[in-house]
Amino acid sequence: MRKRAIVGLWLALATAGCSGTVAGRGTADVPVSASATLGPQKITLQLRSGQHLGAVTTSPNLECATSSLNVLEGDQPVAVVQLVPLSCPGRGKAAINGNLSAFATHDDVVGQPDLQEEPIKAGRVATFTEKYTECTNSCRFFHLKVAAVFLDHPTDPSRPAVNIIQEPRTSGSDIDPAGLAAQLTN
Repeated sequence: MRKRAIVGLWLALATAGCSGTVAGRGTADVPVSASATLGPQKITLQLRSGQHLGAVTTSPNLECATSSLNVLEGDQPVAVVQLVPLSCPGRGKAAINGNLSAFATHDDVVGQPDLQEEPIKAGRVATFTEKYTECTNSCRFFHLKVAAVFLDHPTDPSRPAVNIIQEPRTSGSDIDPAGLAAQLTN
């Protein structure tokens, strides 16, 4: 009888783990809300099954000290989420060799191909595809999906935007920065 109760408890725990979330990860049927603090800004994203947030880092570049994290599928980064300060000198410039573009204001996205804009919970989102270049001995080109969220109520007005950019090495994946941005709250 005792053995049957232990097996029953184990089955109940195993089944419960399959239908809920574990450590901020979605299961096959249940997406999960995940929160993080980028610099002074708290954000919450709705992640798909198998996705979770990586650790927050801050770039050492004093002129453009972005706070960022990766959206991961397993241990593979599929998107970068970054809080962009107005002080970045290269805002809206081409992405090249590991340096992703930074978009802090609407002026930074003007002229991007296939630009679309719409209101969302956290403010206004601009979505488009950006060309990314990676050169060592030869150059490779990628087209990255980008969602730049211009926050209605940034915690720090000098950091008014959250960018969600497809990770360059996953340019063939079905990651949807626009979908992540649409559910962003702050």
